[in-house]
Amino acid sequence: MRLESLLEGGCCLKELTRRLINNNSGWSVIWLLILVPLFLLTVSTSLGVVQSVTGSDIDLQRAVELASKAATMQVTEESQAAGEPFINTSAAHMAFRNILAENIGLNADMTPKTGSMAGTTPDYVLVVYNGYDTYAYEAPGGHKYSFVGGTLTEQPITGIGFPATFSVDRQSILAGAGGPVEVKLNSPGAIAVVNYETVEIVGNETVEPVRWAASRVLCPGGGCRWGS
Repeated sequence: MRLESLLEGGCCLKELTRRLINNNSGWSVIWLLILVPLFLLTVSTSLGVVQSVTGSDIDLQRAVELASKAATMQVTEESQAAGEPFINTSAAHMAFRNILAENIGLNADMTPKTGSMAGTTPDYVLVVYNGYDTYAYEAPGGHKYSFVGGTLTEQPITGIGFPATFSVDRQSILAGAGGPVEVKLNSPGAIAVVNYETVEIVGNETVEPVRWAASRVLCPGGGCRWGS
């Protein structure tokens, strides 16, 4: 018995089911009708999760890059006038937070707004490094900001000139080599790593994207003391 012939005959659902069951191959057809839609639904939702996770990763990466650049742009007027641009560390931190919040969808206290890509308050570490203490008050040799678990802590970093190498991990940025990711700064700059937890709708799966970015001040023609 072919399923097509039953449908063409205008048979009602009850009669169709009875005739399929009475037929030796009826149960196979019924299970096929049940399983195929379920399989298609599973494939469809799986693709949705992959696309969503990938989208979150890309959006977070872009947000961290923009926030890092905004931090590096906070050069003090005095140092810029002297031809040796150094970064105001406090202003850099505020610019970083503002741009990160704007692009991820966060409130001023860094908690997620409705519809934010972040399911929880993000953790971040930001290092602003100037290398020298020429303008120590506004632009010291370096400063580290750690916002973890909703609590902000700060730590001064001794400037040792350039080049300077930093190791970046999930929730830390440390001076020196040896970490999973190593970043070398040849001039004043900012390094940041950000992560948050979000819960996907399908399967209630937890996703924790982690992204980092670095940017630095460039001196055209090598006019700065660091020479590049």
